[in-house]
Amino acid sequence: MTKAPRLLQQRFRVLALLCGLPMSSALAGDLSEAWRLAEARDPTYRAAIHEQRAASEARPQAWAPFLPQISANAGYTYTRQNILSSDNRVFARGRSQYPTADYALTLEQSIWNYTNWATLRKARAQVAASEATLEAARQDMLLRAAERYFVSVAALETLVSIQSEKRAVARLRDVARARQRDGTARTTEALDAEARYLQVEARELEAAANLRDGLQALREITGQEFTALRPLTTVLAQRGPDTREPRQWVSRALENNPRVTALRLAVAAATAEVTRQQSEFLPRVGAVVQHERRRNDGSLFGGGSDVENQWAMLRLTVPLYNGGMTYSRIREARELLAKSTNEQLAEERAVERRSLNALNGVTTAMSRVRALRAAVDAKQRSMESWQVAYRSGAAPSLAVLEAERDLFFNRAELVRARHQYVMDTLRLKHAVGGLTPDDLELFNVMLDRAEIAVAPYVAVR
Repeated sequence: MTKAPRLLQQRFRVLALLCGLPMSSALAGDLSEAWRLAEARDPTYRAAIHEQRAASEARPQAWAPFLPQISANAGYTYTRQNILSSDNRVFARGRSQYPTADYALTLEQSIWNYTNWATLRKARAQVAASEATLEAARQDMLLRAAERYFVSVAALETLVSIQSEKRAVARLRDVARARQRDGTARTTEALDAEARYLQVEARELEAAANLRDGLQALREITGQEFTALRPLTTVLAQRGPDTREPRQWVSRALENNPRVTALRLAVAAATAEVTRQQSEFLPRVGAVVQHERRRNDGSLFGGGSDVENQWAMLRLTVPLYNGGMTYSRIREARELLAKSTNEQLAEERAVERRSLNALNGVTTAMSRVRALRAAVDAKQRSMESWQVAYRSGAAPSLAVLEAERDLFFNRAELVRARHQYVMDTLRLKHAVGGLTPDDLELFNVMLDRAEIAVAPYVAVR
């Protein structure tokens, strides 16, 4: 497929995602399409977005107590009374019934309440933590999209290699059978070839199952079935980390990892919660202004009234005792603060371990790729030599089978090492909190332009 049609196809898919246009449930795509689809359709990431939006409401909710609180109420009462006796001559006598209508408009304004300030500090920390958590979820989504794409690609490449091995072993098995019938070869050679063929066939079934599982995992995060994949090019550019000093990577991880940042802010929010609960003992000052009107068409005194009142009050509230509730909440807040502190420490240690493991994985994978490339070249020449010797009758079929097995084993190991290098590079970026779409695009350009249709390989049973 040429570059221009592919670019138009990608733009159409992005436009369809944005506009909600119907799309085919299956497509052929590369890593770029995988992470873009995941960004738009991964339920885990979309849930994190909504969770962050909900958490961001903590800030306006914390500001609300600082603003005027206005309320209105109205009532209508119908009274029936029967004065049986009274020593007060002013009271009406006998039966009467009358309605009463009233309404009130009240404005309350907090003047000083330290609890509100502590709540605001807590809300700010919570919102900042939610933003860091969302960034962590975004980087998790990018890493999962890359992992599932390359797992599927690796399974496909492995299956292609196994089927090549299967064809080679089948040809050797057929030759061994023919020689056995002619009496020029021993029965053991034909049996060895048959056994090796069945072993390869068993590995083929396992590889096909791995491919189906990988494609389902890719569909789980993208919401699409990929009909074709693009494997890594034979020549993989290995840039390596900009520095191999472990301390520098650990320092970057502890400073920039968004999950560590979120937990640090969670500790700040828990600290503010302790302060907020302690401030419940402090006095509070507030102002109340009310306008009230009450209209009675009757009363105990026999006549109606229409009264309008306005009043203002400066109110001081000093909490004294509430059954030990505040003390209990302070203890609870302190325990939650200790929990958050330990969670932060645990995540920092985990990030340190992940960053070092990824750094070691990158450097090890680079060395393995170089060594396995040389091994594959050597095994290829060795197998060709054994094949020549076998055709001339100077070598048994078992030697050729062993040479082919070693060659395809090293090829499979090379595939794993190349994909391990890619994923450990992305995991290292993820550990230090620097994984971006540009990092995925960097490896996307290293994919082969030729797509491999997965249907014939998925159909292997």
